[in-house]
Amino acid sequence: MKVWIRGEGVVTLSRRDFVGQGGQGSIYAKGDVAIKIYSDASRMVPEGKLRELSALADSNVIRPQKIVCDKNGAPIGYTMRYIREAYSLCQLFPRSFRERSGITSEQVLRLVTAFRTGLESIHKAGVLVVDLNEMNLLVDKTIEHLYFIDVDSYQTTRYPADAIMESIRDRHAAKGVFTELTDWFSFAVVSFQMFVGIHPYKGKHPTLKGLDERMQANVSVLNSAVRVPKAAYAFNSIPDPMLRWYEAVFEKGERVAPPNATGRSVFVPEVRMLRGSGVVRVEELHAFGTRVTGVWAHGGAMVVATEEALWLDGRKVGDSTEMPDGIGFSPRVNQVVGVSERAGSLILKNLTTQTPIEFGMNGEDVTSYDGRVYFKSGGAIMELALTCSGNKILASGKLVATVLPKATQLFSGVAIQSLLGSTYVSVFPRSGITYQHHIVELDRYRIIDAAFDSGVLMVMGRPREKNRHRFDRLIIRFDADYQQFDVRVVKDVAQAGLNFVVLDTGVCVSVTEEDRLEVFRARKGAMGVKEVDDDLIGGDIALAKRSGQLLFSRGTGVYSMSLK
Repeated sequence: MKVWIRGEGVVTLSRRDFVGQGGQGSIYAKGDVAIKIYSDASRMVPEGKLRELSALADSNVIRPQKIVCDKNGAPIGYTMRYIREAYSLCQLFPRSFRERSGITSEQVLRLVTAFRTGLESIHKAGVLVVDLNEMNLLVDKTIEHLYFIDVDSYQTTRYPADAIMESIRDRHAAKGVFTELTDWFSFAVVSFQMFVGIHPYKGKHPTLKGLDERMQANVSVLNSAVRVPKAAYAFNSIPDPMLRWYEAVFEKGERVAPPNATGRSVFVPEVRMLRGSGVVRVEELHAFGTRVTGVWAHGGAMVVATEEALWLDGRKVGDSTEMPDGIGFSPRVNQVVGVSERAGSLILKNLTTQTPIEFGMNGEDVTSYDGRVYFKSGGAIMELALTCSGNKILASGKLVATVLPKATQLFSGVAIQSLLGSTYVSVFPRSGITYQHHIVELDRYRIIDAAFDSGVLMVMGRPREKNRHRFDRLIIRFDADYQQFDVRVVKDVAQAGLNFVVLDTGVCVSVTEEDRLEVFRARKGAMGVKEVDDDLIGGDIALAKRSGQLLFSRGTGVYSMSLK
């Protein structure tokens, strides 16, 4: 497709330039420039509004730049700065993502500060964001920079906004009337989730149901009558000035701009005794001095990451500065390889012998699954192949899938790509084996998170339909040949994160958003779902497995679990 950028000339957009598709149009990227093309040219943002948006001077506000036209000179889109390799802000909310990515409380505090500063700069330019939801903010992969996107929907002097996500709309403001204070209320909702991991009006109240009732009554998760999901971080992880402000906004209905997000901010997990109702049996396997953030096991070996160190079978093999992005297990018994990405270069280390491993490929989006490491290299998904020669481990890349590079996300065991509006998944059940499917049910969603394990794919997504503010969890089960699948949708869930494993027995065990254990068969068509409600279960545990054994981590320990 050829388009014309005013003042620059013709540009050809190909499938390899495709980034994604939304409700209004498609995004392409050429170098450091992103190009938005409207599906319906009549919805193109007016040129007068583009001039008013030009008052936005903050470089982290990704505003429209130059007008893009068709061959007849009619405006059909605009250019803007392209942000490479970034997360939607909501991907950072779940505890599971935050801990496996090693995101610190200091990083979150800096992001909240940048969020506040950016919004202040927008208001100083005489502009309102209005739809200040978590999908309209990006965070770069270093977790240091926050960007405001979808700026063409902002409200300017002569161009009012006409849409806002219900989850951030102030129920105490007149409907359709937007001010700086309604923006600050939306900021309060989103920034609270950055600190704590849950929406301030989620959780369960004995009588009040839904966002409308809770917001109108000023009853948030800070209210003692509300049961808070265990996946949430403790409220004392919020700096005191901000916590007092949240209480004033959410519980007392006050509408004021926030204080500076200064002070101590530490993610504080609730320490609970390991006791249950008697349904679940637990045995402690390992105790560490600091909080466990990740567990990888394959065969008889187990790697555990904590806040301060990396451990292999109970032996310290590195400190917190050496945390790899992926863990692979070589054919040689107990030889474990850590893979880290540094500005597109992949660095490999034998964690067992503490020696570097030569590797000549570049890559990004490193992830681990079932003892193997996968990474994206341009338009290719590669599996890290490990072989042994004498006492030396050799590493090479093995092609397992070809994808659109800018429209593909790589998660544990699965790659998900948008092919011009259709969503395709590529799952990697065994070394060198890939199965690809178009899953129609996913076409309706913006994908937030995904994970695959032994025939089960779970996906967290937000419906693309206008004003749909919920998040859904989709459970997709394949048959033994990976030719057919079934889909179950759990609607309107808290963003607790995907937390499941499939055991060697073919049973999937999952921690739900309701702090229950869900047990079901992992194969397509199998009937029945069992729920286990036990005081022990909650989103503050992270499931893992080793040689058919169900494991979990909580706090500073790793435990085995079985059902009585």
